[in-house]
Amino acid sequence: MANPQRLEALGPRGEACIVVREDVNQPNGTSQVTYKLATGERLKVTEQPGVFETLDGKRRFSLRP
Repeated sequence: MANPQRLEALGPRGEACIVVREDVNQPNGTSQVTYKLATGERLKVTEQPGVFETLDGKRRFSLRP
């Protein structure tokens, strides 16, 4: 893992959250960008730019402008 980046976001109830973006090197030599909350819960990107949701789709987080 290299290069973690902390991004400020707003949660579903308007609370402040930190989304951690990391470039992860895969064993086959490629890299993949992953997103997770600072608490460790993994996130997936949505069709809307700057919006992430939990893997179960129950909560959404938007990057702060």
